[in-house]
Amino acid sequence: KQWYQRRVAVGNSFCTLPDFEGGNKTLLKALQNFKDLLKKGGILIIDHRNYDYTLVHKTFPPNSHGSIYYNSDRVFNIKADLVEKEEVAAKMTFRSWDMDVSGTELEGDSDIKLKERDGKMVPTLELNNIPMYPHTLKGFTALLKTVFGEKAEHRLLPDFRENEQEDFVPNYWVHVIVNEQ
Repeated sequence: KQWYQRRVAVGNSFCTLPDFEGGNKTLLKALQNFKDLLKKGGILIIDHRNYDYTLVHKTFPPNSHGSIYYNSDRVFNIKADLVEKEEVAAKMTFRSWDMDVSGTELEGDSDIKLKERDGKMVPTLELNNIPMYPHTLKGFTALLKTVFGEKAEHRLLPDFRENEQEDFVPNYWVHVIVNEQ
């Protein structure tokens, strides 16, 4: 069996995993699998969107397309649905997410449609029905602590940054946790 010093799961990867079994069993199993692949002292780097902000404000954090992952002025016309169960967010689906592909090799592709953006027609790639399962900061941290242990060294880096100003609203919460066992 091979063990690793580092495992990285970033860019919305974990929030696309449904909890098939309920009660967070699938999520805990996935995190346990990550932990089992780490050497003692190995580090897991994993992130999730700032769904705390999204759930309260029903929109993405300011500058969400200027984040480390989506640093793009090409994305526009985002439409999303939030599904709640017993007043808790259970699922978010991006119904549509348009990307302006002007000047790229995709521009002439048969899947590309012309759509209006800022008063002009642009070649657009449509991305549809992308399911996400929102994690709050408190809830996700609890999942990590359940698997790695309460005393595991855990750092939180908003958008991969340390020592941000108090009013900074991150797009992503990046967790860095050490396998102590």
